[in-house]
Amino acid sequence: MVLRRMIEQRRHREFASIREGGEWFTFTPDLEAHINALRRGGDPWILYARWLSAALQAGTVNG
Repeated sequence: MVLRRMIEQRRHREFASIREGGEWFTFTPDLEAHINALRRGGDPWILYARWLSAALQAGTVNG
């Protein structure tokens, strides 16, 4: 959970110049490139589901 928050904060700093407020960002070529790079790692929802499943099995998160 802490790592996820750290990554989110880093993204907010990285894209601060295009932040519209809250969780909204202007869609720019830099943001699109970042999104595409994440997609190359696999579908983020499938990756998250796998991580959550493993964490629940290991007892490292509460479900």
